[in-house]
Amino acid sequence: MRARHALAALGLAAAALGAAAQGTYGVEVESRKEPDGHRVIARNGGRAAVELAFSLAQSTNLSSTRSWPFTLVLHPGETREAVRVGAERRDAGYAFSYRYAIRLGDPRARPDPGARYRLPFRGPGAYLVSQAPGGPLVTHTDAQSAHAIDIVMPEGTPIVAARAGHVIEIHQASATRADLAERGNYVRIYHDDHTWADYAHLSRTAPDLALGRRVDAGTLIGHSGNTGQSSGPHLHFHVQHNDGGRIVSIPVRFHTRTRGAVTPTYRGLLAADD
Repeated sequence: MRARHALAALGLAAAALGAAAQGTYGVEVESRKEPDGHRVIARNGGRAAVELAFSLAQSTNLSSTRSWPFTLVLHPGETREAVRVGAERRDAGYAFSYRYAIRLGDPRARPDPGARYRLPFRGPGAYLVSQAPGGPLVTHTDAQSAHAIDIVMPEGTPIVAARAGHVIEIHQASATRADLAERGNYVRIYHDDHTWADYAHLSRTAPDLALGRRVDAGTLIGHSGNTGQSSGPHLHFHVQHNDGGRIVSIPVRFHTRTRGAVTPTYRGLLAADD
């Protein structure tokens, strides 16, 4: 979450924050002073659609072109005016401060029902599914992870993109970063239908992987590991989307050359067919 502040007083130049703040997923939000108030401008310099949720922290004598709180969706490369504010009573100054939270994805988009996913690892080998929908769930207990799967595999197993998309997050050094304690090292890939996939508990990511890079299904993105809050070496995989402002996971079937479409099941085996 980022906070921006702007102040104005009658007969006094505004102390607006002129520089834009670079945030998560390449989002920038800027307050611009104008003769009759302030404009808040939002930009998306990243590769993923984002939903910005704005809320007022405090205000005095404020008029606004929007009712607060409000949300704004920005697609990659898009710049939009979020709101204009000024003094409600022209004979007095005004003050306001606001916050915004970033939610990934477009809440109006729907996942492509025909999307195809390959197995997220390379062979040889067949690996046990230790958590999946329909089986006992230890950690996948909320809407964001209900359709996640855990695949038990030796550390160092090559992990590949299950579907084409843009790399929007690369997180490493889980042993030293508190924000990586839960998932360990992981990669996030954003798909064309505004869903995204997470590949978690990696030992390391591929050395040529870079933010913003477009990868095809089957591209090496890292190697499996046991980082973060992991009960043993495995790959945590899930696909999520923004469902009307709520992040939820969705079911995934893998398409293989030898077995056709495969639905991962608890205690089932997933066999590489590269």
